[in-house]
Amino acid sequence: MRTRALGVAVRLKRDHQQHRDHGFSTRGLASRTKCQAKKNALPAASSSSGATMRATNFCLWAVTALAGTTQAHMYMEKPPALGGVDNPSTQLDDRDYALSSPLANGIDFPCRGNHKLLGTASGATVAKWQAGSTYELVINGSAPHGGGSCQASLSYDGGRTFNVIHTWMGACPGPGPFKFQIPPDAPSGQSLFAWTWLNRIGFREFYMNCASVEITGGGGCGEKVAFGDRPAPFLANLNNGCLTVEDSDPLIPDPGPNVDKTGNQFADPVGNCTVTKRQGSPANGACTSPVSRTQGPNITPTAGGSNPNAAQRKAPGISLIGVVALNAAAGWWLS
Repeated sequence: MRTRALGVAVRLKRDHQQHRDHGFSTRGLASRTKCQAKKNALPAASSSSGATMRATNFCLWAVTALAGTTQAHMYMEKPPALGGVDNPSTQLDDRDYALSSPLANGIDFPCRGNHKLLGTASGATVAKWQAGSTYELVINGSAPHGGGSCQASLSYDGGRTFNVIHTWMGACPGPGPFKFQIPPDAPSGQSLFAWTWLNRIGFREFYMNCASVEITGGGGCGEKVAFGDRPAPFLANLNNGCLTVEDSDPLIPDPGPNVDKTGNQFADPVGNCTVTKRQGSPANGACTSPVSRTQGPNITPTAGGSNPNAAQRKAPGISLIGVVALNAAAGWWLS
């Protein structure tokens, strides 16, 4: 029984270290069910009333410790993200309970793998946006990591390529609001809207949520930077040789023409930070190809090549507070 109890604590701590710590509030039942299964797995020899009581108390203690750890990290609330529990289109089996977690070294790029939901019931359109109009991005959660820099972008090829439509350097996430305009020359049709975030404080991480949207009334001409010439999102901290600097807002090398810059403590990324070359179009020039078809960045997955989200995206995670509480509970149980 002691070995099994220690195993529970170790596995929960490992889940935290892999940043599977999305909100507990919507997944309390799943946590209790998982803990109950661990208790039921105790060997028959340990099924005395005392052992059962200790196991029950441990489960209740663990659930209580998790109850206050809602929404660690941040996630895109509006528009509702693919796989999000707040997205009314998300089917039960497609829920991504680790939506607020960072990408795992590029293995789940783009969109934490949720772009694959396009074309399914869970990938239904959640917003219809008019080209040339302004909308608001809402970011939710309780751990903004001191802010950082964010970008909004659109993809018309299912997530193979993206074009940045707005960049916020500094104080993102933060109080907001985070308003952006759909470029007047953005093509009409089904699109994948992406929010990306490079955090300022904490582990060097990269976050990305995506939403299924429809763009209407687009395809115009005359923009200073044509939609197809807009840069791709800046990628770092993804095992791609490029890192942001701790305790500074990331300075994005090519943010595009629409930029909000807040703060005065910025730092250039370090390492092999390749920026996709682009050429702006004249203000009144002829229309160019509406979407850039430049291949995506070269990201090398970690050893093993498997996607850790496949096994853990549907399992609730745990915050640092929860880990400390569980370790204390495990120590009491083993005493």
